[in-house]
Amino acid sequence: MTIKYHDNKHGVQYGEDHKLTNNWNAEADYKDNEYIDVHFRIETPSYYNSRYGVGFANDTDRANFFCEATKVFKALGWNIREENMFGSCPNVTHGKSHLYLHPQDISGEVKKNEVKIIAEALHENKYFSLNWVDLYDDVYDITDNEYIEYLNTKREEIKRLLLKNCKTTRTHLFMDCGVVAFNLADRVRLHRINDKDGYYNQRAFTTNYISSVADELIEQGYLVLAKRTDVKLIRTINKTEQKKLKLFITENMEVA
Repeated sequence: MTIKYHDNKHGVQYGEDHKLTNNWNAEADYKDNEYIDVHFRIETPSYYNSRYGVGFANDTDRANFFCEATKVFKALGWNIREENMFGSCPNVTHGKSHLYLHPQDISGEVKKNEVKIIAEALHENKYFSLNWVDLYDDVYDITDNEYIEYLNTKREEIKRLLLKNCKTTRTHLFMDCGVVAFNLADRVRLHRINDKDGYYNQRAFTTNYISSVADELIEQGYLVLAKRTDVKLIRTINKTEQKKLKLFITENMEVA
């Protein structure tokens, strides 16, 4: 039984045969707190039909898939959580691991040492089979305090990013600090397990931290704060201001 595990973030993406590479080691000795964003690409023949294109043609086909899929996870010791919304798919959980059971793509966040076990269980079944496994972001099981400690290690990088992205062509032009910080969050943030409010909440935590770094640069004089209170508008001091204030920013956007 050969299953392809494809890491979409690292390594060679396509081989000489122009097909996705098998470039993630499912056999590695991963720690119990290592998680990953995973997509098990599923082939469900009854989900494709000539009349509807994509979708189950009847309730029987739908029930066959979901009954078999949930049975697979029950056998692995997972808990089944049904959704009440029309047209949604069941969710399954195992500790902090969780997956959404779509007939094309079973996806979510699981422990790295669970990936191979799940893939093998999904590989060959009566109503569906596994095509391959796509792996994306590492997911971290850390507390808010541990996450702040991580962000502290990125503080100088955040300063450089702020100074670079808050440069304006005129002294009367400013950048919205909240927007800049939100856009920069993906450059430094970690993907954390089971963030209840999802992607935007994860970015919001990091955005608030970046905004606090901007406050430090404002106090030091490297960023100018506009004289209005409803929105925090900022800009990086220009070369003339740097000379006047004796606060210098290098070409690499480092403060000196």
